[in-house]
Amino acid sequence: MELERDDTLERRVHSAVFDECAAAVAYSKEIGKGPHPTIATKTTPPESSDHSSLWETDSSVSSVESSPYDVSKLEAHLYYFGIRGPRLIFRTSKDVFTVPSGPEQDPRLMRLLPVYEHHKLGKDNVWATIRSKVVELLDQQNIQHSSVDLVRFSWVEENEDIEEDEDIDIKVALYGTVVTTLVTIWVGVLPDTLTGEKAFHSSNDILNLLKEHGIFDVDVAYRESVARGFSGPELFAPVSDLDPLKPVINPSENWVWPGRAIYDEV
Repeated sequence: MELERDDTLERRVHSAVFDECAAAVAYSKEIGKGPHPTIATKTTPPESSDHSSLWETDSSVSSVESSPYDVSKLEAHLYYFGIRGPRLIFRTSKDVFTVPSGPEQDPRLMRLLPVYEHHKLGKDNVWATIRSKVVELLDQQNIQHSSVDLVRFSWVEENEDIEEDEDIDIKVALYGTVVTTLVTIWVGVLPDTLTGEKAFHSSNDILNLLKEHGIFDVDVAYRESVARGFSGPELFAPVSDLDPLKPVINPSENWVWPGRAIYDEV
């Protein structure tokens, strides 16, 4: 007798609500231990074990006069804590980054989210058009960019630390409050090539571009990132499961296909 399959649980596991709850539980369990491996992308962020070194020198005041658009050393290194640790250069988002009280306190865990839909960017190939224009604007200012992506970010905060903001998606989870940002144009640049002031002026150009398309609900952020292309040996063509050489030709499904670009955050 064949039983009817109930896929209710499977649909629940693949839902956004499940992801948010899992992030909240992981955040609660990992306080004092560093980022959970299921939250961090691919590998544990390097600063999870040695970010205490950020407190060895003054992280907010420099002997050299800094630009008002430069973020503090702690925010630069810890804002994206949980996403393999890319260094923040500048952002237009209004959320307030709470600096940990010391190396014994872990920062909030940031999650990188895809953008499934946007009421304007998702229509008539608008995002592809804007992305090309963004690249042109970056080139005009000689900004050495490595990537331009459309993303969102999310993290969990304790309920008492949350302030209402109509521009930020806030949901109450079991162990805290899940905060999801606006859609963000995330620009990757080569390390040590961009200042906060130059990124500020560049972001204004991008925001003005968005306004030309009637878009006012997208942020812009810059982080250091290096894109490295990895390729392996040429793969054999797929074969039937009955082929005697199947175990040799396709021993694993976890191949990295030739030409696939892998982005390393630095």
